[in-house]
Amino acid sequence: MISIIIPTLNEERFIQRLLESIKKQSFKKFEVVVVDSSDNNKTINIVKKYSKFFKLKIIKSKKNTSFQRNIGAKKSLYDLLVFVDADSILKKNVIKNIVKEVKYKKISSGAAYTYALSNKILYKLYYFIFRIYTTIFYRLDGVNGGLIFCEKSIHNKVGGFDESIVLAEDYEYTKKLIRNSKFKLMNNLVVKTSIRRFDHEGKLVLPIKLIAAGLYRILFGDIKNDIFRYKFGMFNK
Repeated sequence: MISIIIPTLNEERFIQRLLESIKKQSFKKFEVVVVDSSDNNKTINIVKKYSKFFKLKIIKSKKNTSFQRNIGAKKSLYDLLVFVDADSILKKNVIKNIVKEVKYKKISSGAAYTYALSNKILYKLYYFIFRIYTTIFYRLDGVNGGLIFCEKSIHNKVGGFDESIVLAEDYEYTKKLIRNSKFKLMNNLVVKTSIRRFDHEGKLVLPIKLIAAGLYRILFGDIKNDIFRYKFGMFNK
């Protein structure tokens, strides 16, 4: 059994798309834990409609993605945790493929490659380059958190997500998983993510900001102040 944990912050424009993709998963033995820190009830009102399709738990939380993921893990029922971003969608065999790796290949943690939720060539190219970077450097720099999974015992062993990190807490978390478990970066997990941040920050500005953040992590360590002004839950496109 699996606990799918989704942190949300004013995600009423995107959460239904993700929940629809979860509803269509070929593997059905899971619960969904939504940890919400929205300023209103719009996101939760959408989420509640899915209680008839799968086991659902809703938790109100303060505005901190790492805290949301950690409290979701703590309140989850099952021993295999899957952390998913609210503006993503999953292909129908994603959960099934995770279960296969854990059950038959004894993988205890891992992450997915991410693809652009867009048909525009520019975004497809960007994510293609990003996947190459991830393949080469993930053991040094960690992995983006579009989808991360691990056994709950491993999550507890590494201390969960670092709640003091302002940006790229998923990279720090996956580096801990790599050091402390049998980790796999899986190419058969198709996870598509929104390009809303490109629309908001700019097609050139965002890649530059992300490259700068990556260099900062490698040279100076985790980002614990808001020097990159990277906001969450602020984009409606």
